Amino acid sequence: MGPIFRIVVTLAFLLAPVFARAQGVVVVASDASAPYEQARDAIVREWVRAGGSSADIKQVVVTDSGAMEKAMQSNPRLIVTLGVEALRDAMSADSRALILASLIPRLAVDRLQKRAPRRLSSPLSVVYLDQPPGRQLDLLQLALPTLRQVGVLWGPESTAQRTAMASAAAVRHLEIAESTISTEAEIYGGLKDSLDGVDALVAIADPVVFNSTTISNILLTSYRAKVPMLAFSPAYVKAGALMAIYSTPAQIGAQTGLLARTIAVSGSSGLSQFPTDFTVTVNSHVARSLGLTLDAESLAQRLRLLERRP
Repeated sequence: MGPIFRIVVTLAFLLAPVFARAQGVVVVASDASAPYEQARDAIVREWVRAGGSSADIKQVVVTDSGAMEKAMQSNPRLIVTLGVEALRDAMSADSRALILASLIPRLAVDRLQKRAPRRLSSPLSVVYLDQPPGRQLDLLQLALPTLRQVGVLWGPESTAQRTAMASAAAVRHLEIAESTISTEAEIYGGLKDSLDGVDALVAIADPVVFNSTTISNILLTSYRAKVPMLAFSPAYVKAGALMAIYSTPAQIGAQTGLLARTIAVSGSSGLSQFPTDFTVTVNSHVARSLGLTLDAESLAQRLRLLERRP
């Protein structure tokens, strides 16, 4: 290796952080609502904690006219998207920047990738909003030690997760009683099959199955059958589900900030993660009606300990 080459390599190494900062990161939110603001704040906080500078990050809301186009003019190294609309815009943008999608369900990511107007220059990285199936089943087993059979109602989109759920159930020696529907009109019949003889019902996000017009009847039917439901939203717990496990925008944002720093420094792509942190909520009234005494924080702590085991 000649002396001139060594000087060039040394300069490139010393100037690499400068180049990364000049290119920077654009965080794109789908709107200006509080959940996206909480996620953005957490991203910046963890980025700085991981050694970055807040000056590296530009924040954009897709509903602001011309904001996305202006941000792209800075030739960012990484685009971090929050929500469906933000990822859709980033995938359509004329940019070779790496993309890290966050605060978005896995189903939505799959849908957008199938419909993308162009092929991305690098594989997409994602921090999913969904909880992994194994975590959902572990929580149910902690709350219901006699759990043997779990009901699941699949819809047109969520059915893609059947294999993952089946694998997670098999490892835990659980049986799955499942039904698949195509339209809302089929929900009642499918639900009856899914509730027959089961110890609990796991709600899997699907726009046909779980939406504002169907959730009340699903909760009422499962409650009358004395089958507790594990939901994916705290709103469903207020409406009558026994429990929910989910990750808050701040929890997702913190994880996204750390992953964004890793991607920006290493140039890696195609990194996908389920949430590492989570929150558990319990409807105490429903628990008492089922003869259960459950503490949400205790369940969350026990679940975290279980996941730390080798």
